[in-house]
This record gives sequence, structure tokens and C-alpha cells, in this order.
Amino acid sequence: LLSEKLICADETTVQVLREEDRKAETKSYMWVYRSGEFAENPAVIYDYQPSRAAACVKDFLTGYSGCLLTDGYSAYNTLEQVTQAACMAHARRKFTDAQKASPSKKAGKPEKALSYIAKLYGIEKQAKNLTSQARQQLRKQQA
Repeated sequence: LLSEKLICADETTVQVLREEDRKAETKSYMWVYRSGEFAENPAVIYDYQPSRAAACVKDFLTGYSGCLLTDGYSAYNTLEQVTQAACMAHARRKFTDAQKASPSKKAGKPEKALSYIAKLYGIEKQAKNLTSQARQQLRKQQA
């Protein structure tokens, strides 16, 4: 996985009922790392950790120097040799949350942002079966 150009990472809470020296109610974390969508040798690795500390991701990704696609959680920003990339699904969720929270029924900034994101998703759908060069060209032309 560490030899890939792109790694996608996210973490989520898990509850472990019987773990030495920890209460069953204690939050633990499953850190998930996977290769990018177009990797020749796809891989997914689940890394159980008792915390969400930056040290967890630092230890796991030691020596990695590619692109890291994440939700923007600050622990990922502690990695010095990676190029950070933001997950569009996580960014989109912020706008759908803002849209739901808005008392106004008329279109505003969240709707405008969601419209742009929908266009980008459409371009990605077109690009899915293209070669990496053709995909890059399509993105440059239309995104």
C-alpha cells in the first residue's frame, strides 16, 4: 500500500466489549487505509487503534510520500512528506448539512456549491473508464 501514488484514509469509532485495561464503553478507532480507485493492485487495510491521536496515522504511514485523500481531520496534517487531498464526499456533506439547516426555501450558497459538485461528479462518471492520461485531459478541459 505504501508504494501507491494515492492512499485514501478515514477513521471511525468502534466499541470493543472486552479489552484488557479498558471499559466496554471506551471509544476505540478503526483506521482504514485503501489504495486509490485506479490502483493496479487494490488493497484495503484496517488498523485498530485505541485512540484517534495523530501518532496512529504517523506510525502507520511512516515513509509514505504520495498523495493522501482524507476528510481533513487534523491528524493527517502531521504527515510531512505527503501531498494532502480533500475528499469531495466529505466536503459535499458540509453543504448538504448547511442546506438542511437553512430556514430559507430559495436557492443560496449551499445549493450553488452542490450544483458545482454535481457537475464535478458528472465529469468523474465520464472519466471512470478512461486511461489516466485521458482522465486527466478530461478534467483539465471540463472541471
